[in-house]
Amino acid sequence: MDMRGYHGTLARLENAKPLDLSNPHNLFNPVQWRVVRGGTVLKVESGNEIGAGAIVLSETKPLYLKIEYRGTTGSAGNTRYRFAVTREAGETKKKRLRMTTTATKENKDTRDLFTLLEVIGDELAPTAFKLRLAGDSGSITIEKGKLFQRIDGYTASLAYDTRDEKKSYVNKRVGDKLFCGGWSQYRCHQGGGSCTFHRLYVQADYNSPALGPTINGLLFGFVQPWRFTRISSGFCCLLF
Repeated sequence: MDMRGYHGTLARLENAKPLDLSNPHNLFNPVQWRVVRGGTVLKVESGNEIGAGAIVLSETKPLYLKIEYRGTTGSAGNTRYRFAVTREAGETKKKRLRMTTTATKENKDTRDLFTLLEVIGDELAPTAFKLRLAGDSGSITIEKGKLFQRIDGYTASLAYDTRDEKKSYVNKRVGDKLFCGGWSQYRCHQGGGSCTFHRLYVQADYNSPALGPTINGLLFGFVQPWRFTRISSGFCCLLF
């Protein structure tokens, strides 16, 4: 019995290419004609001409957590250690300000930012400390006379440059809103939880009344050339 035909079919199935129905395929992405400022008509074919598709990431800057030992107070047996802490990635401006906090050995600091696990060296003249930051499982080492810092987030600068509108968004943070295209509202999301940025999500905001009932049709125009993933409130478009 000649099985070569069946084997060939199986081989083609094993190497089948995924079906891509994103732009410029128009089955689920119909070509749009948009009236822009000035009354001119714009043909939206790829999804990059207007809206989220035209947003470009131009620069990223790291946001640091900084901790520095600032001295000792008290006497032997009742020693408190003072630290300066700056959280540049804090959610509010108040949380980003440099603050001073104190802690005793094996206790949390006065602002609940960390737990002082170990004092290295003499109790009154330490050379280093081991801390466990709130929400972390591991420990970090703070050395006397040295600034500890690590990257806890990033800001992103974006550009929106279309035939009808030119805007710049400088040092945007997670949760910031972007307005472009004359109607659109987007929120910035940092993806992955990794300290290597190069991943910024622009998510259409379903709760914005400015978007109106046409949001589903508009979202399909945002997909290509990015990958997209389904989330609870809509689609997230991966820029980089």
